[in-house]
Order: sequence, then structure tokens, then C-alpha cells
Amino acid sequence: MFFLYPDLIRSLAKPPWCCQDCEVKENRNATAPFPLVPRSYFESFFYMMSVITTIGYGHIVPVNGFAKFFTAISANFGIPLVIYILAHFGSKVSNLVLEGEDRFLRRVPGPYGRRTVTVMLVELFGLFFILMVPGSIFARLEGWNFADGTWYAFVSVTTIGFGDLVSGQRYAGVEADPNLPLFNFYILCKCCYILVGMTWVATLWFLIADVLPPVRPEGQQVQKAEEPEPEPVPRGTLLSNQA
Repeated sequence: MFFLYPDLIRSLAKPPWCCQDCEVKENRNATAPFPLVPRSYFESFFYMMSVITTIGYGHIVPVNGFAKFFTAISANFGIPLVIYILAHFGSKVSNLVLEGEDRFLRRVPGPYGRRTVTVMLVELFGLFFILMVPGSIFARLEGWNFADGTWYAFVSVTTIGFGDLVSGQRYAGVEADPNLPLFNFYILCKCCYILVGMTWVATLWFLIADVLPPVRPEGQQVQKAEEPEPEPVPRGTLLSNQA
């Protein structure tokens, strides 16, 4: 991640395709432009986090060929690893939820009825603790309103990552200082929050997929119902009847 620093890039021999200076991307919903080059190590760390989780806010991008190549290699190994981790944790959490379903939702009629109630409860839990509460915290720290904070939380945990809002750029309407230890701690908290939120989404996937009918592989023929075999006819019977 060190290669993303502008000072290091400027100190290297620059081929023609290397950008000479730090570019700036204007953001229509922000009061200040986003720098395309990270200002600290932890911003570089958050950039890699946005890559391997496929969020891709777009507020920080590689600026030379080597950076793009290293990002591609990191994504090829990091994205499958993150998917495996989310699948593992999502499976574990969904099993705990199913144990609670068997224990507390016995009176709900039918397995589909119980699963519907379970999914709704998990959805409401995530709506409050994964989206609304963190959204209010983001709104307070970034100087946004509650709707923007909740929107940012939603596009982050669902890996949509439009990039219209990116946290860590401002604090209460004032440009954030990346050299403050509290700012770096804030970035680490954001990384942990994104993993927890994506685990919540993976848990919903497992709960819903558990009740869906299995998909028949492409090209597999539908097996016909087996018909009872006719009883064998003694030899000579058909000829004698025709006579």
C-alpha cells in the first residue's frame, strides 16, 4: 500500500503513463473534493479494504501502472478470501439464529411461517443496529444529516458503494486531519463495521436460501415417473389368440 503515497510516486522515475500530480475528483454531494491519493497509511489501508470487499467507493484510486497491477493481484486473492470468510461467519450466525427459531418460535404454524418471522426479525435487527444506529453516528461525525448517514451505511454493507458519500473526509463539517491517532482509530472502526454489516447480509442470504427450492443443474433432464412393468406373457399365447 506504500506505493499509493504521492511523495513516493513523485520520487520515482515516472513513465509517460504515470500521473504527475495528485488528481482531484469533484463530488457533487460534498462540500470539498475527494483526493484520489490517500493522505495516510490508514487511508491506504481503507482503500485496500474497499477493494477486497468489492465496495469500491472510488474516492481513492491507483495512479500509476504498478499500483493498478498490484491492486488487481490483491483483488484476485483478497476477494475470494473475503467471500469465504463471510460465508463461514454467515453460516455460523445463521445456525445460531435457527437454534433460536426452534426454541422461541415453536408456536408459529408451519416451517415457512417460522422462517418468515425469523427473516423479518433479523431484518429489523439489522435495520436498527446495522443501518440506523451507525448511520446516526456517521451523520454526527461527518456533518451529514441522518438520511445521508443511513444511506452511506446501507451502500457500504451491501457493497454497492456508489461513492456519492465517503466517510473520513470531514469531521463535523471540518476537513479531517489524517495525522490524528483518533482519526486512524476511526478508520479501523469503519473496517470492522463493514465486516460486521456484510456478515449480517450473508446471514440473511443463508436464512432465505435455506427455504428456497433447489435449482436443477442446466442440461439435466427431468426424470419421468416410473411405470409398473407389465407382467410377462407366456410364449404362444398371442399366436393362439390371433388364430
